[in-house]
Order: sequence, then C-alpha cells, then structure tokens
Amino acid sequence: MKDSTTPQGRVERVYNTLKGETLQHWLTIAIIRNEDGAHVETRSTLHVNRANPVPFSWGHEFTDAQILNDKDLLRKVYERYGRDIFTAQYTREFE
Repeated sequence: MKDSTTPQGRVERVYNTLKGETLQHWLTIAIIRNEDGAHVETRSTLHVNRANPVPFSWGHEFTDAQILNDKDLLRKVYERYGRDIFTAQYTREFE
C-alpha cells in the first residue's frame, strides 16, 4: 500500500490486492478519500486509458479492507480487465 495526501486534503492509498488476492503487476486499485467519501480508481500500465474511476463510491464508514472485499468492485474490475487479473491463478494452474 502506498499512502499520500494531496494539497486539496484528499488521501489516496494504492493497493495491489483485491478480495485478498494479489493482482497482476500491471494492475493497482487506488482508494481516494475526500469530504464526499471514498472513491476507487483502477490503474493499469498496459492499457491506453490507464486510470479508470469506478462509477460508484462508498461512505466514510467503509474501511479500505471492506471496499477491497466488495463484490460489486470485483465485478467492475472483471468487466474492465477480464478474469485473469490475479497472480495466484497462474500459480494454481502451474503443472
């Protein structure tokens, strides 16, 4: 996790996990907190649109862990990047 605070008072934390699984090296999840609540942005180093905001947000009462375990967030990430986003899947399929 990388934590930074901007001059506008928003706090941004960047994670490389989702639902307890490690993401591929090219994908990260940023949780951005401001006075409105928590917003999420997916970031990919492989795609043209590198930063993509998730179209919904969470209230202040939700922790980062709860957001990263949210099934609706996982669904949005799957819709955008497909199901091969976790590194562990490749480990399990290795023969």
